[in-house]
Amino acid sequence: MENKTLKQQFISGALITFVSRYMFIAVNLIISAILARILDPDEFGVVAIVAVFTTFFQMLSQMGLGAAVIQHKTLSDKDISDIFKFTTLLSFGLATAFFFFSYAIAYFYENDVYVLIGKLLSISVLFNSMNIVPTAILTRDKRFKAMGITTILMNLIAGIATIILALHGFSYFSIVINSILLSVLMFSSYFFLCKIKIKKAFSLHVLRQIAGYSAFEYLHNFVNYFSRNIDNILIGKFLGATQLGYYDRAYRLMMYPVMNLTHVLTPVLHPLLADYQDNKDKIYSVYKRLVKFLAMLGVPIVVILFFYAKEIIFIMYGDKWLYIIPTFRILSLSIIIQIITGSGGAIFRAAGRTDVLFLVSLISGVLMVSGISLGVFVGGRLEYVAVGILVAMCINFIQLYYLLIVKVLGNSLIDFYMNLKTPFLIGMILIGVNIAILNLQKIESLILNFFISAVINFAVWLACIFIFKESKFMGINKIISKLSDNRKSIV
Repeated sequence: MENKTLKQQFISGALITFVSRYMFIAVNLIISAILARILDPDEFGVVAIVAVFTTFFQMLSQMGLGAAVIQHKTLSDKDISDIFKFTTLLSFGLATAFFFFSYAIAYFYENDVYVLIGKLLSISVLFNSMNIVPTAILTRDKRFKAMGITTILMNLIAGIATIILALHGFSYFSIVINSILLSVLMFSSYFFLCKIKIKKAFSLHVLRQIAGYSAFEYLHNFVNYFSRNIDNILIGKFLGATQLGYYDRAYRLMMYPVMNLTHVLTPVLHPLLADYQDNKDKIYSVYKRLVKFLAMLGVPIVVILFFYAKEIIFIMYGDKWLYIIPTFRILSLSIIIQIITGSGGAIFRAAGRTDVLFLVSLISGVLMVSGISLGVFVGGRLEYVAVGILVAMCINFIQLYYLLIVKVLGNSLIDFYMNLKTPFLIGMILIGVNIAILNLQKIESLILNFFISAVINFAVWLACIFIFKESKFMGINKIISKLSDNRKSIV
């Protein structure tokens, strides 16, 4: 009964998150496609430079507190109130610091325009930082539906406002205002939904109580920030804002499937598996199936994005962005790795081993910084940066799963890798099919070519699932059964 309840909770939460997340994707893809046709690469690059630092200041405010609120189920209303008050005070302090830090950004990049942009984005830092506790409470309480609907609506409102401003000549300030508006809307909505009970008294006792867990979580986030953002910092400084604008669009487009496969399931996974932190075999059993499921979904995405990069860039951004095709194609090869490894953090947290998670992020950070630095300083082109990232992620995959599977969960690494045999074979088949398509299919229309090829890939992938007898595992049998029942009821 316990297993069934956990499975039902996971599927229910994941389904709600899945639907809301993909509606969110649709909204953002449409907004991004419109903005890419209005604004130029250098305009995106200017904002991307400052966004790196806003992310850093927001990360400083987290201190692992959000994850700690999710993990510690016994926190009282008074404890939550104290944590929220602390993060609010910290948010005001960091927003003020960022206001003045904008001068340092302008000095480093030798452009005074970053002063005004930085001052404006300090408002975004304030509200995004204050939203840490409300977001954690809603996640802990598994209110995924409310979060999903709110996120879609707020992004739609902010996106429409951004497009209107861009059309009226606000240039990169339209993107800046988008960030500010979205942060205010998200905080206001989440704060209303979570109904935090603010108490009069204030104590730091609860912070000491969760310090052991949150400290390593904070260190992990700190290191992870640099490994994830050093590319933007170095490209913006040494290759220029225009090159960063190109890179930013390529990287963001590549990250859509990563964020919206892994990030659909991870928010559901941590609060559910946190109840089983002393049962490592249970966590491993659930996680092994999840990794296989993610790999099965990720393989066709990687293949399609790699072989049809030109078509995708043209459809999404238009012909003035075709320059990023080689960079996007190389980055797309890392998607399957990121889809799988992106779920690992939730398992470290659920097992209560944020100390090992910090070690993993430390090694990963060294690898990423090395790969990106070689790409910028030795290669001097975006394609070389992408290669550096890809190699670093491949090595990171090996070290992460050695520490997670062997050291934390105490299971066999060979068993874990063998679990990925079927996705690997399906990937090889899809590669062969697409090589044949490119040699045989001669369709001039990029849009038509993409959609025909995507349908063929989906059909082959689906056929492979049945051939390898994975239809039950992927839930396809259940979908077919329900469709059949619905058809009978209509007849």
